[in-house]
Amino acid sequence: MSTKKLSPLLLATALTGVFTLQADLFVTERYFETWAKVLRFDETTGEYLGETKVPGEGLLGVTYGGKNFVYAVENTVGYGVIHRIDAVTGDYLGRVAGNRFIEFSIPPLFPIPTGLTIGPDGDLFLLSWQWANLQVGKGQVFRIDPETGEVVGNGPFIAAGAGGLLVGRDLEFQRKGNLFVADASQGVLEFDKDSGAFVRKVVSIGQYGLSRPEGLAFDRWGRLYVSDYNSGNVLRFATDGSFSDLFATTSLSLQDIEFGRDGDLYAIAAITNTVVRIDGETGAYLGEFTIDGAQYFRTTGTDLDSKFGPGGLAFAPVPEPANRVGWILALATFASRRRVRA
Repeated sequence: MSTKKLSPLLLATALTGVFTLQADLFVTERYFETWAKVLRFDETTGEYLGETKVPGEGLLGVTYGGKNFVYAVENTVGYGVIHRIDAVTGDYLGRVAGNRFIEFSIPPLFPIPTGLTIGPDGDLFLLSWQWANLQVGKGQVFRIDPETGEVVGNGPFIAAGAGGLLVGRDLEFQRKGNLFVADASQGVLEFDKDSGAFVRKVVSIGQYGLSRPEGLAFDRWGRLYVSDYNSGNVLRFATDGSFSDLFATTSLSLQDIEFGRDGDLYAIAAITNTVVRIDGETGAYLGEFTIDGAQYFRTTGTDLDSKFGPGGLAFAPVPEPANRVGWILALATFASRRRVRA
């Protein structure tokens, strides 16, 4: 076969093998002190790879935002700041949005942020509690431009208290679908992906044994998974929002959840201060994923102390070692030039 007929990507693949990306697991830490941390683990082995220090306190929500950036948000009253981290090098890249509550005359834009996710268009969507008359109030969602840090639109994307939103914990977009929010006091709420208008309550507290929803995740088919902190269970819902089954049962007070590239479900276990893995097909508990993970999270010795331990988790694709990437790019460039000259 003539190389002139091969695209640069196909030639690179043919000569070097299938090009893949590593997707490390980034986990925030809820510890409250001058420096917070985002810890990194190998996606395959669960081995600890290092940490990124962030000048803040109590990190919680975290998401991969594309362009090799990981975003994490603080979860302290008056410390509503979104931070950016280089997913490849682990370098701290500074604040993206938000402000610290230093004076009463300057109220925080995001008083008590919890969940953070990336939208279909690349904007950040931040779940936070409202601030009114120096009091914490109902939940709301902001849409934020990750480049400028500015809030998109005139005010919140989802208004404070819309659909009964009160104690929001996590939010996720269904693939090509609407935005879903887990509320610890209401259940799971669905909002229009374009306008932010309330659509419906997918499940209420008390239904199907749901007690305190903490995390949301969608599989590749668009089915919704909801983790329950109180029971340690994971509920599954069909693409139309109807209840499917009790997908997994544990006794680990599950919090944030996310699917890995291997199709398994990963979850933060508050009881053990680690990340655990659940079989993505059968729902069987597969054990701890982070090797000796608890030793990397600072604790007070109290398993369920909400101020310590892991906060949120997100998988972020990371390019392969530079030498292999360099060869691929060089081969692709060579093929492109040959085609042009021909």
